[in-house]
Amino acid sequence: MKRRLFIYLFTFMSLSPLLAVTPAQGVDLRIEETEKQIYTPNTPVELQVSVRNESPEPFLFELAENKLFNLSLHVTNLYNETLPTSEKYIREKSSNQQVYYREIRLLPGEKFSFFVEASEYVQMDSPGIYFFKAEFSPHFENNASLESNTLTLHVQPSLEPDSEYRSDILDTTRQVLQKHQLPPDQVVKYMLTARQNNEWEKFFLYLDVEQLMLQNPLKKATYRRSSERERIRMVEEYHEMLKNEMVDTDILIKPTDYSVLKTEYTPEEATVLVDQEFKYPDFTEKRRYVYYLHRPEGYWVIYNYQVLGQGNQE
Repeated sequence: MKRRLFIYLFTFMSLSPLLAVTPAQGVDLRIEETEKQIYTPNTPVELQVSVRNESPEPFLFELAENKLFNLSLHVTNLYNETLPTSEKYIREKSSNQQVYYREIRLLPGEKFSFFVEASEYVQMDSPGIYFFKAEFSPHFENNASLESNTLTLHVQPSLEPDSEYRSDILDTTRQVLQKHQLPPDQVVKYMLTARQNNEWEKFFLYLDVEQLMLQNPLKKATYRRSSERERIRMVEEYHEMLKNEMVDTDILIKPTDYSVLKTEYTPEEATVLVDQEFKYPDFTEKRRYVYYLHRPEGYWVIYNYQVLGQGNQE
């Protein structure tokens, strides 16, 4: 009896490092873009997939030569509709073929990454906002899997291939997507000038859409009750509503002219007072705005605003 118990204990202890390493105990999956860029339906979407071992034990997994046998992508749009699976994925997964793989051992703190192209997994033929989530199977003989973070990508309408402005537009957009260490008044000027020129990418660059949305008490209550994925979807929907001038119309009115009157700020909060003019066929309207800024990630961004007063001038 003692000998039998010893065998059981020895077997359990020898397997315990493998049993201890589960997705909930320190092995994480993450997906991200390999390069920040502007996507259109014709642009390849390359993703970097990373398995990181943050557990105290080594993690052993099997990686197929054809990554389709390890990885699946779940992609939905703003309406929570799942994108159809690509023909290649269906063909490869349903074929009767031998799977070649190698074993990879990750020590505590190590990360292993590989790259895949989204078109091998899903059909993404239209512009829109898409939510990517990956599922990775470390072993072929059981159903245990790792789930990734949610990655949000914007796919914009295609530009005509023969357009003489195509490369200029793409280069310019890539440049303006990078934030800079601007003072609060320059951030407000940047936003207002972008609105004057209908440059939406620049307009949203220093605008905290999430916090702007949360100024609405009803949306704030819904946001608090929502999951992380639902919160991301709410922010993306609000972003599109702003762009289509369906909400917060006071911040979206295109100013004919503006002047910054006063700027006050502490290390974390700032207010910028601005007079703005709006010209109509028969009159010019003047409004005084106060913009509220904070810098949660080291850059000043606008998270709220208020219209203090307005008047008409012939």
